[in-house]
Amino acid sequence: PGGAPATPFGEGAAVLSGSLVLVGAVCVPWAGKGLDENLAPQCLAILGLLLASLAWISLSASDPAFPRPLPALAGSPALLTCSSLARFGLAAVTPSWANEKRPEVSPPSALGA
Repeated sequence: PGGAPATPFGEGAAVLSGSLVLVGAVCVPWAGKGLDENLAPQCLAILGLLLASLAWISLSASDPAFPRPLPALAGSPALLTCSSLARFGLAAVTPSWANEKRPEVSPPSALGA
């Protein structure tokens, strides 16, 4: 309140990155399809995650100073890895689950909320 804006883009500005637009363009066509029809893209996404993880691990391990603290993680790269994998899993599973769930099952009750 009364200070500088929390974003470098100014108050009320919305920013859409190119990567977000690309993900939307890839995911939107499959959003209305059933789980069986989405199997190939889901396998491709998991393979992509595996390859990206292996590349990240190999590049990190080849660094002589590895492991080193990351300032954003307060010294724990494991927290970033776990959080990233959990978020990817949730993002990959939730649309498929919501697409296949029975109409009488409410999402909050199924998720324990």
